[in-house]
Amino acid sequence: YGPMIPVPTAPEPPTITNVAANSNGSVTVTWSHNANDGGSALTSWSIWAYKDGDDPEVAANLIGPARPSPDGPATTGTVTGLASFARYRFIVADHNAVGEGFRSAPSDVVMSYANTIFVKNSSGTDSSTCGTIAVPCKTVDHAFTRIGSMTNPTIALAGSEAFGHLAGFLL
Repeated sequence: YGPMIPVPTAPEPPTITNVAANSNGSVTVTWSHNANDGGSALTSWSIWAYKDGDDPEVAANLIGPARPSPDGPATTGTVTGLASFARYRFIVADHNAVGEGFRSAPSDVVMSYANTIFVKNSSGTDSSTCGTIAVPCKTVDHAFTRIGSMTNPTIALAGSEAFGHLAGFLL
């Protein structure tokens, strides 16, 4: 009998440490690798998105996977093409020579936003100097923070998103 040679296995699940919405309909996911890489160096990763409330065990509910190009064992990746003002969760898996590893626990919920929100003056008119997509009067952060002292502002979305998506917006 000779010495036992360990057989590599799939990597254990990573831990998602942060999810951050970007202003272009994408979300950046950051994670840390599990110390147990399955006995084989990590080579790649996959990220899946799914709408909050959907079951991530149902393949039809998953968006993705987003994959690196070129492959590499990074700890940050971006999922693009997400619907504006939708609530998403994310899961990540590392890969090694054996293949895809176990998937992470779901991330916290993050709201994607693909369009910029502009605040116009009370007359609601666009002009060549302010209030157009090219020259907004004020761009509002996706975190829905309070806007300073403006009188009777109206809100418009650049793009085709419905006004109803702005429920809970603070003015």
